[in-house]
Amino acid sequence: MQNIHPAFVHYPIALLSVVLLFELLGRILKKDSILNASWGCQILGTISLIVTLITGWLAESDVPHNLASHELLEDHKGAQLIVTGIFLVLLIWKALQKDRFKNSAGLFIVFIFLYGSAVSGMLYGAHLGGKLVYEHGVGTWLTKEKGNEKIHDHASHKKLKKLKQRKSASGDKDVKEKNSPTHLHGDGSEHKH
Repeated sequence: MQNIHPAFVHYPIALLSVVLLFELLGRILKKDSILNASWGCQILGTISLIVTLITGWLAESDVPHNLASHELLEDHKGAQLIVTGIFLVLLIWKALQKDRFKNSAGLFIVFIFLYGSAVSGMLYGAHLGGKLVYEHGVGTWLTKEKGNEKIHDHASHKKLKKLKQRKSASGDKDVKEKNSPTHLHGDGSEHKH
């Protein structure tokens, strides 16, 4: 299956980020039309975030990636999973308390703080996704052309974990695995000779 994740990633970023602007403008200008636009963007943005999360899970099993990028991939996935949960909770909370949001400054401030934190988390997760593509070439022709020595199966994660444990236990910058030309550098990258 073709990796369609990149086609979806920008929708939740744009839609969910603009909600903050619309909420503040709608509140300051006392315009229900702007607040309605905010609500629509929040609904569409949360839906698009769920779709993006699903396409990311599908892409994870299909795109070649190396050991060095796998931990980053797991961080990206974890961050976006947590953020999706937070956005869902905020959407449900606002749906249940929509009338109170207009009249309660305290509730509005709490919402803006939590929502801003969720947007920050989403942008951090997006940053990790960008690093996967632009620094590690995940999902691009770069990983395919580097050959099988860089691409791993999921059984090799235990091997990397053991190397990292030996590295931290020994305090060495470079740790070599016995009987293997593969070693782990101080920056966490794997290398073969």
